[in-house]
Amino acid sequence: MANVYDAPATANPDILMPGKQFGVETLDDNEYGVREEDVVIYGTPDTLRSFCEAILSRIPTPTEGTHEERLERAVTDAEPLFWAVINAHFPEVETGDFGPGDAHELVTALEGAVRTWLLYNHPDNQHGEDLTAG
Repeated sequence: MANVYDAPATANPDILMPGKQFGVETLDDNEYGVREEDVVIYGTPDTLRSFCEAILSRIPTPTEGTHEERLERAVTDAEPLFWAVINAHFPEVETGDFGPGDAHELVTALEGAVRTWLLYNHPDNQHGEDLTAG
């Protein structure tokens, strides 16, 4: 039986790089891993992507609510993935310090980017309107 736990909303898994030892295992030169508490998932980048895509494909798309509510949920859901990618590119960084003011500015910027994306791409928007405006 695999280890099972309720992933906290503030999960910040460790990204394991090739050659990293965990338990009695060591990652091969082409393997990466993700560790959250005592759960480790590892494999090649392609197998990890496929694994994550398979999980995400089974999660219902959160399309209920106003455009603003959906935008806020989308940014909240996407931010940890953003940081996981940043951490994968900078594995030598071992802390996650980020000031509260900076975190607010990041969320504001991400929401602005999504608003712009919706402005130009949402099929209900034929007149250049901000769909998230109250």
